[in-house]
Amino acid sequence: MFIGREAELKALEDRYSSGRFEMGVTYGRRRVGKTTLLSEFAKDKPTIFFSAIKTSVAHNLESLSACISLFADGHDTGAVYASFQTAFMRIFELAASQRIVFVIDEYPYLAQADPSVSSILQHLIDRNKDSSQLMIIFNGSSVGQMIDMFMSGSSPLYGRKTFQIKVSPLKFFDLPQYFTGIKASILPYVFGVYGGTPRYFEGYDQKKSLRNNILHDFMEVGAFLLEEPEDILRREIRDPASYNAVFQAIAGGSTKYSEITSKANLESGNVSGHIKLLEMLDLVRKETPTGDSTKAKTQYRIADNMFAFWYRFIPRSLSLINSGNAEIAYEYIEDNIDHHMGAVFEQICLEWLWRMNGNDTLPMVFEEAGRWWGGNPFTRSESEVDILAYNSQREVILSECKWSTNAVGTDIFDELDKLALIPHLASYQKHFLFLFSRSGFTKACQQAALSRDDVWLVSLQDMLGL
Repeated sequence: MFIGREAELKALEDRYSSGRFEMGVTYGRRRVGKTTLLSEFAKDKPTIFFSAIKTSVAHNLESLSACISLFADGHDTGAVYASFQTAFMRIFELAASQRIVFVIDEYPYLAQADPSVSSILQHLIDRNKDSSQLMIIFNGSSVGQMIDMFMSGSSPLYGRKTFQIKVSPLKFFDLPQYFTGIKASILPYVFGVYGGTPRYFEGYDQKKSLRNNILHDFMEVGAFLLEEPEDILRREIRDPASYNAVFQAIAGGSTKYSEITSKANLESGNVSGHIKLLEMLDLVRKETPTGDSTKAKTQYRIADNMFAFWYRFIPRSLSLINSGNAEIAYEYIEDNIDHHMGAVFEQICLEWLWRMNGNDTLPMVFEEAGRWWGGNPFTRSESEVDILAYNSQREVILSECKWSTNAVGTDIFDELDKLALIPHLASYQKHFLFLFSRSGFTKACQQAALSRDDVWLVSLQDMLGL
C-alpha cells in the first residue's frame, strides 16, 4: 500500500509538468521508500526505469539496454549498446519529441562500476538540456555518496540538478492509513518501535500483539531488524564501532557533547565528526531550546525511533537473544518501554500541532516549535517545556505531553502556570496552555479548562479523530 508522500509527489509532478529538461536527485536511507515513491510517480508516465546493481559494467549496460528496448516498443530489441554514452544518447534522442522520465535507481552502484558515467552524463546534459524534454532522476540510498556526487563542487554533475528531494521516514499521522486492524492505543507504540521507515513496519502482523511482533522482528536469531542499525552503519561508515558507542551514549541519556564524549570514551574531535555524519543521515538531531539558539545549551538525540528503541533495548539483550532466551529479555522491554514512549509521544504531539497550524483548531498561527529548557530562578534548577510554539507577534503555546495510563489532572495546569512565570517565557505577550494526554483528563481537569479561555485539552483520541 502506498501511503503519505503527498509533498514529495507534488514536487515531482510540478517538475514533470514544466515540460522542460529537469534533473532531479532523490536520496535517503535505504528502506525509507525512495524507489516506491518514484514508482508511484512514474506509473502513468512514459518512463525508463533502470535499477543499477553492484556488478560489472557489462551487466549494468545490458540491463540499461533492455530497459531502453522495452520502452521503445521493441524497436531496439536485442540491442546491447556499445557504451553508456551511446545508451544515454539514445534516451536523449527519444526525449527530443516526447516527455520521458528516466530514473537511475541506486546511481552510486553505476558510478562505482564505471567512474566515467558522471562525466558522460554531464556532457550530454550540457549539450541537450535546452531542447530536451527529458526528466532524469538520480536515486540513491548511500546518503554520503549522493551528496558527494551531486552537491560537491568537484563532482562532474554539480550544478546541473534542477531539484532535489531528501526522502525521510513517514510521519506518525501517515500510519493510520496503513494500520487499520489494530487498536488506536497501540499505534503510538508501533511508531515508537518501528519508526516511519515503511520497510520496517510493513511486515507487522496486525493480528498479533505488539509483544509477539517485537519478538519476531527484533529478538529471534536471524530476525529482520536484529542487526539493521549496525548494517546501515557498516554500509555508510568505515568505523562503525565508534559510531555505535556514540549511539549507545545518547540512548543511555548522555545528550550533551561533553557527556557523549566521556561516555563513548572517544576524543572530542572524533565525536564532532561522528555527530555531523549521523546528522546528515537523519539518525541524530541537534537541538537547542526553541527560541534560544545558545550554543552552550545544545543537546543531541537519536532522531529515528527504531534506532532509539534498538540502542536502548537490544544490545543489552544480545546474549539472551543468542542463547534462545528472548522471552526473558523482553521482560525488561515490557517494564521500560513507556519510558521510551515519553519522547515519542512528544514527537506525535508536535507533529499534530504542525498539522493543525493555520486552521481554526489552534488559537494562533506559530512559526517555530520544539522543546524548550532553561534556568528557573524560582526553583534554582533547570525547567523544561515539552513543546513551545511561538510567532513574531510574541504569542506562545506552552505544552505538556503526558504519556501516562492515568487521566491528567489539574496539577498540570499549575505546573504550566508556574513555568509561564519564568522570565524568558513571561516575556511573551500572550500565552496559551496545551495539555496533551494519552489517557484523557479527569472531570476536575475538564471543568477547570472550561473556566479558562487560555487552556486546550487534547487527548490521543482527539488527535486521531476518534
